Amino acid sequence: MVLLVDLIKPELGLFFWTLLTFLILLFVLRKFAWGPISEALDSRNQSIEEALKKAEQAKAEMASLESENERLLTEAREERARIIAEAKDQASSMVETAKSTAREEANREVEKGRAEVNTMKLAAMAQLKNEVGAIALAMSEKVLTRELDTDKKHQDFIKSEIEKAKLT
Repeated sequence: MVLLVDLIKPELGLFFWTLLTFLILLFVLRKFAWGPISEALDSRNQSIEEALKKAEQAKAEMASLESENERLLTEAREERARIIAEAKDQASSMVETAKSTAREEANREVEKGRAEVNTMKLAAMAQLKNEVGAIALAMSEKVLTRELDTDKKHQDFIKSEIEKAKLT
């Protein structure tokens, strides 16, 4: 136990050399360790701050780009809707034009057909009048060329002529 007591007891020489060693170590650490460590920490802190500033700028840029992209997307949607509406309008206009053209053409064809029917009807009526007139003239000629005594002979003659003409 004597040795243990000697270690605990303070001596002036040991205290002096310990203090001197501590001060030298403190000076060396300050000159060669704390300076570079402090500089490294300061540069690291500065680079972290710059990185944070750049990250904030990038974040602001991304927000700006995102809003620009959203605006462009909205414009594109509006343009698409406008183009679709124009296409629908043009399609309906084309359909209406085609319908009206078809109606006009059909009306012209119907009128043309009516005119042809009227022309044919008038021609048929004229031909019928001519034939009736020719038949009447032939009958009159035959009646005049032949003298009939009685009414009965006269009617029989007309009936036979009508049968020859195939009118009954």
